[in-house]
Amino acid sequence: MLSIKAKRAGTVPAGRRAASMLDVIALAVSLIFILAACASLQPSASGTPDASAAPAETGTASPDASAEVSPNLAAPPSEPLTDGNIMEMYTARGLFVAEIRDAGAYTMVHYFSPDDPLDKASRFDWFDRKTGERTLVCGLIRADMFEITADKALTVLTTGLSTSGRYQQFPRILRFGYSDVDGAFSFNRSDSEYFMPLERSFSVGINRPECLKSVCYDGSSVLLTFTGQPGNEHESPAGAEAVPRMTVSNEDGVSTVTIFNTIPADDFVQTAGKLLGSDPCPVTVSCDGTDTTVTFKMRPDAARYNISCFTTPVERIPHAVITYETGNFSYPKGW
Repeated sequence: MLSIKAKRAGTVPAGRRAASMLDVIALAVSLIFILAACASLQPSASGTPDASAAPAETGTASPDASAEVSPNLAAPPSEPLTDGNIMEMYTARGLFVAEIRDAGAYTMVHYFSPDDPLDKASRFDWFDRKTGERTLVCGLIRADMFEITADKALTVLTTGLSTSGRYQQFPRILRFGYSDVDGAFSFNRSDSEYFMPLERSFSVGINRPECLKSVCYDGSSVLLTFTGQPGNEHESPAGAEAVPRMTVSNEDGVSTVTIFNTIPADDFVQTAGKLLGSDPCPVTVSCDGTDTTVTFKMRPDAARYNISCFTTPVERIPHAVITYETGNFSYPKGW
């Protein structure tokens, strides 16, 4: 009996052995899952954020989100700068403000620079009263008067004095504006002749010896041609300022042109009478030995006049043309 029990105890059927191995594997897998679950329950390390504790994004703000986010409100607009503020800004830059003028939504500042070698050379800025931004329109202009309009246009009447201050020419009109070309703004400038009222006299030219070579008058304009006095030809410059100093005054339908330090040339020619076919000649020329005076009757409907000076490019002969015009001119009031 003993030998039989021993035999049974040491012998295990194959089916039983397979079942025992499966039980062991199952037990090992169970232990692994239990250990993993225990590890996930351990607290996170110090100083390391616990990502698993963060709420999932669902697209819905948390109840106190409005208290954490500031509203995106625009800053309230500042008050527009006053004339006093503008003057302080320019003064701080060492600039002298002559005038501040408004037209519609735009402001023009007329100012000078005391450090500029050109005495009283005007500068003009468009100025934004809300932002303090300056836009230079033009500078170094001898301005007599100016006008601005609501379309951001500037019109300047010059004094006619050269930038160097050496000689005097007739005033001119300068216009500065902006045009809209296919939605893009471009800056433009124009330069045109100015016609002065008859009741105002004006002087042009430079003071130096000259000879009056010819006078030609056609009823609407008079052409004066000059040449250097013998012994003083070297003093004659080639520019437009080469005409001698002269003053034009108009009264009772008669224009008087006084040409200083000028005498008629030996070959002086007067063609006015021949051109007009009138007798006696409508032009008289006289000289006192130092200055020459030319007088003539203006056209009855003349209202304004202009003096244009130029020098021929080849012969270098200086000329002055006095032109008389009628009709209305679209100038600002007082021009």
